[in-house]
Amino acid sequence: MPEKEQELVRKFEELILTLPAHELTEILGCSYSMLHRLRSQIRRGYHERSRVQYKGVITLLSRYLL
Repeated sequence: MPEKEQELVRKFEELILTLPAHELTEILGCSYSMLHRLRSQIRRGYHERSRVQYKGVITLLSRYLL
């Protein structure tokens, strides 16, 4: 994975671990259980991630990184 993509993944993971759950579920369009599973996977360093809506990921990154 190119360095730029790796940086975006790191930023995404940082946001997932730090932002409030109610905000993330709204932005990503996912359930609390999916968010909890995603956070657990990130903490354990798994490469397989819970599926989240692509549009939600872009919204999350653009809202907090731009």
